Amino acid sequence: MLKEFRKATSSDASKGVREILDLVKMDWPGAAKAMDRLGKFLGGTVTVPGTEGEKPLAFAAYEKALTAYQEALGQDDPVRLAALVETLLAEAAEGLTKVEVVDAMGRVWNPTEGKSVSEWNKDGSKVEVREGTQPMSKEDLYDILMTVTTDGTTRQTIAEAKTCYPDETVPAPFPKAPTSLH
Repeated sequence: MLKEFRKATSSDASKGVREILDLVKMDWPGAAKAMDRLGKFLGGTVTVPGTEGEKPLAFAAYEKALTAYQEALGQDDPVRLAALVETLLAEAAEGLTKVEVVDAMGRVWNPTEGKSVSEWNKDGSKVEVREGTQPMSKEDLYDILMTVTTDGTTRQTIAEAKTCYPDETVPAPFPKAPTSLH
């Protein structure tokens, strides 16, 4: 899916997106692999609900992650990595809470099983993506996606970034809503 995303961003207007993607591939090959693994896990079947042209969820996650990486360019290496991967997986987890993938027999793809959509639908039968409610929280889906997409080194670097840098520097995948004191 990462190759398809690159092709989809081939216009002059998307030049900056391609440049950031190239930078990520050079700076953090593990992060680029995580992006690729996420794309393979979701495939082109899982789309963002309510978008014209049914944009793949992986593409939406790539776009947000690359924007987060670009915004973190002045930060230390681990912070940039955390910004990219945390945003990538949070966006995908959020999207998965809104849809379900169902085959012609009524079976529903369950990401918690760790199988990609294509592994789950190995016979290639027609599937439908529809609005649905995933029984898992976005935080739980995030954890599953972290496990199936990232390697140990990437996970360790992100954990160290969260430990070593002030809270405001490393973006939280799911920021807490502000609370007001009366």
